[in-house]
Amino acid sequence: MNITKINLAENYQLVLDSINEADYLSFDTEFTGLSDGIVRVHQYETLQDRYVKIKRNTEAHWICQLGVCAFKFNPDNDAYSAQIFNFYMHPEHRDLRVSMSSMSFLVENGFDMNLLFKDSIACNKPGFIPWKTKESRYGSFELSAKTQQIMDEYEAQILTFIKSPEKSMQILMPSEYMKKTFFSGHGVACHFKYLEIKADKQTPLLILIKKAGKKVVEHIPKKDIDTENDTDNSEPSLINIVKILLTKKVPLIGHYMVLDVAFLYDHFVGPLPDTVEEFRKLVLDSFPTLYDTKYIMKSLFSNIKFIKKTSVEDLYAYCKKRKELTGKVKIEIDPKFSLTQQAHEAGYDAYMTGYIFITFANFLANPSDIHQSAGKICLQGHYKEFLDTTSPNIEDYNFPTVIKLISLQRLSVKKVSKLMSEIGDNFVIQEQIRTFYVEFYNTEEPLEFIIEKLNTQGVFKAAVFEDRHLISE
Repeated sequence: MNITKINLAENYQLVLDSINEADYLSFDTEFTGLSDGIVRVHQYETLQDRYVKIKRNTEAHWICQLGVCAFKFNPDNDAYSAQIFNFYMHPEHRDLRVSMSSMSFLVENGFDMNLLFKDSIACNKPGFIPWKTKESRYGSFELSAKTQQIMDEYEAQILTFIKSPEKSMQILMPSEYMKKTFFSGHGVACHFKYLEIKADKQTPLLILIKKAGKKVVEHIPKKDIDTENDTDNSEPSLINIVKILLTKKVPLIGHYMVLDVAFLYDHFVGPLPDTVEEFRKLVLDSFPTLYDTKYIMKSLFSNIKFIKKTSVEDLYAYCKKRKELTGKVKIEIDPKFSLTQQAHEAGYDAYMTGYIFITFANFLANPSDIHQSAGKICLQGHYKEFLDTTSPNIEDYNFPTVIKLISLQRLSVKKVSKLMSEIGDNFVIQEQIRTFYVEFYNTEEPLEFIIEKLNTQGVFKAAVFEDRHLISE
C-alpha cells in the first residue's frame, strides 16, 4: 500500500495498529545516493574510516521511500499475515540532493517520481524548526503581555455585548496603533463572524460594532499557545509512525541494513555522532533488536550449498522455490494491501526481507539459534564482516603490506598497478581521484624502502597504512 500525504490521515490508524500488533517488523529504505561521489569505501580501511564515509553519505542524501512490513501470526490458520506499507517521503531539514545514477536505477525499477515530488510526505526531526517559512521570510510579530491584556479586555466587552439585547456598541481606541492592532490578525475583530465592525469616519479612533442581519454572531476563539516545537503524538505524521516502529519491542529486520539504520536515525532521531562507538551506543539505545538477513546468511547459513547469492531477490527466490524451504512456514499477504511485487520498491523489499528471516529461522534445527545474530549489521567489502551494535567493536585490522599513494598527476588505477608491478605483485584500489591503496605480494624489499623510493621519484606521495592520515589529496 502506497502512503503519501494524500492518504496518510485516512490510513494512519491502520498503520499504527499493524505495527502495534506485529510479531515481527521489517523495513527497507530507498535513498537518493549511495555515496557522495568523492570517496569510495574499500577493504583497506578501519571501522572508524568506514563509519565516517557512511556518515558523510547519509548527511549528503535523503530517504525518498520507506518500506515497512508488519508480520502477525494467526494461530487459526497457522500462518503469518503480512501488511505492507510503502511511504513516499522527503525531509524538510535538508536540501534535496540526488545522485542521477541512483535515481535512474530507481526509475528503471518502477519508482514513481510523480508521487515523490508531488505527493510525498514531509518529515522532520523532533524539535526541528523550519526556517524556509513565510514567517522567516517576512518576519514574525508578537504582542506584549500588556497589549494582549488590552485586546483580551476588548474581546470580553464584545462577548458581553453579543449576549445582551443591545443592537450596537462603541469602543474608543487610545491610539492609531491600538486601532490597527485591533483590526489585525493579532487583534480582536478577526475573532468574530457575522458582526459588523468598522471605524467611524468622523472619529477615526472610535470603533462602531453592530449586530447585522439574521445570522447568529459566531465567536472564533484564539488558538492555543504556539506549539511549533512540540510533536503532537495524535497528529498523523511519519515521525510518529517511526517513533512507534523504533519503540515496538519485537525484532526489527533489514537486509544489509547499515545505511538504512544510519538514514533512519539521521532523519527521525538526531544528528549522527562523529565516532562509530558513539553511533553503536545510540543505535542500541534508540532501536529495538536488529536482525540483518545479509549477516545471518553469512554467519548461520554459510555452509548451505544451494545458497549461491545473498541479495534480497535471490534469497526470496530460494524461499519460494527450494523444497527445503517452501514447507517450513506459511506467510500470506493481507488481501487489503495492494502490492506491485517490484524489487527495489521499499515496501516490497521490506516484505521479502521479513519473509526471508521468518523462513530461514524456521529452517534452523533450533530456531532460537537465529538470536545469535541479534544486533550484528553486515559491512560488505570490509575486513570486519559486521558492526556489532550490542557491544564495543575492537579494531583488529592487519594490513602490514598495504601502502597509501597520492598520485601527483592524474593516473588510472590500471596505470598505477602497472607502475607498482616494477616493485612486485600488487593489487590496487582507487579511493579518490588521486588516492590509491596498494597491497604487495611476494616482494623482497622492505616496506620502508619502498615508501622511501616512491617518495623520491616525484610521481607519488606514499605512506604506510598506519600513517595514511598524514598524506591527502
